[in-house]
Amino acid sequence: MRGYKLMKNFVEKLTIRQGTNVIGTREKWPLRRTPQNILAVAYNYKVYPLYSDHSINLNDPPFSKGECPNIRTSDVVRFADEKDFARNQEPSTLLPDKSWYIEKNQFGNYLVFDGDENLLENVLDALDDAEIPVRRYGQSIRPADDGRKYDWFVRLNLPNSKEECRELVQRAFCIPSGRPERNDDSSGDFISEDVLKDVIGAFQKTIDDDQNRIKDLENNSNAIKAENFKLLDENTKLRRHTGTLELQLKELDIRIQAYKQELSRKKQSPEDARLLQKAEEEIRTLQENEKYLYEEIGKDDKKYKVKIENLEGQLEGKIETISQLESELKESQEYKEKWVKSKRKGYNENFLKSLLETFFPNLQFHEDSYETIIDRFEKHDSLLGALSEISKGEDHYRFEKCEGTPKADVLEYRGDSKGHIATGTSGGDRVRIYLRKDAPKTWVWIDWKKDKKDQKRTIDKFSEMDITTTLLG
Repeated sequence: MRGYKLMKNFVEKLTIRQGTNVIGTREKWPLRRTPQNILAVAYNYKVYPLYSDHSINLNDPPFSKGECPNIRTSDVVRFADEKDFARNQEPSTLLPDKSWYIEKNQFGNYLVFDGDENLLENVLDALDDAEIPVRRYGQSIRPADDGRKYDWFVRLNLPNSKEECRELVQRAFCIPSGRPERNDDSSGDFISEDVLKDVIGAFQKTIDDDQNRIKDLENNSNAIKAENFKLLDENTKLRRHTGTLELQLKELDIRIQAYKQELSRKKQSPEDARLLQKAEEEIRTLQENEKYLYEEIGKDDKKYKVKIENLEGQLEGKIETISQLESELKESQEYKEKWVKSKRKGYNENFLKSLLETFFPNLQFHEDSYETIIDRFEKHDSLLGALSEISKGEDHYRFEKCEGTPKADVLEYRGDSKGHIATGTSGGDRVRIYLRKDAPKTWVWIDWKKDKKDQKRTIDKFSEMDITTTLLG
């Protein structure tokens, strides 16, 4: 289809369709363009192609805002065509419906599923691409509330209902087929300030709820402690009563022994027999009283022990719950700080990118390089010197060819005799600079090596990357 220039940079009346159903309209809606120079508009933080009848179809595979800049009247563009999208094909999905489940409990929403570690990494990547925040993840150790034990769990940092979480996760796992070729460089994508405020607000609400729960548990704990002190006081009284009973028992034993000794000294006259019978009856009464006292002591002691054990168990459970909630609160605060820091970092990356492109116009930097420089370097003299050598050409620096690359050759810059780049912090020996020379510009990837496995993964990814297509955009 032939392209043409626009007279306006907005569409007068936009029709929004879901399949064949019209679900809404907009007026004077700003225009954008896709990497294929197709007219498009933004809707619900995504960008959809625009058809000649000034409509969009939400069933079409969307683009991100970073891929689709605002249109200019000088741009040569065209409307979308039904042939651009293969909607007659069913979308594939990362996880089949029966292999995953959403559980909601007192601690939040959990995604549980079956699969290996590779699938776990793919699931985490899909959630990150869909901007669904994750608090933590790991192997499942208990059955979910549907009675089934899954291989993995992912705790979602979402305050939504169970059904809303399932819908969001299902969208994240859905992979539409028939999508046009697009630029994989999403470094320009961003989250609006309003969305960031909503997410931070949700985090703050979760933190406030946890703090209120901790206060309630602390109040309950204080009440249990007061009850425990009351029981200890009752225990003291019981022990005093027990001591009194034991003294009475000792007195009875002494009286019994005195009766027996007196009887042994007297002769067996009728009067003595009468006195003996009376003494024996008194002895039996004393023995029955002794038995009753022992039984009472046993009852009081048993009753006290059971009550104390129950209260101590409740107190221990409350203390454990408080400890767990304090840990969750700390995680929420750390995650909030990390989230805000990561969004602020985007502005630093854009500034650093502009500087490097200005001073080294013949070098092209991989997008992960900016994060490495910001996070790992306090001093930049050594790095700038290395980039200056690389910019001058192969005759001005030492390098080694990386072995076993799957596709294109990758070179590793070797600075000093040990190949180290000074960062101003500990761990400068972990900085690596990888190069590719098979494009008009020399491609540079500045990486922080975690271990040999991580280094091999980075080199292979750099080797397989289609830098020609990336440069053409």
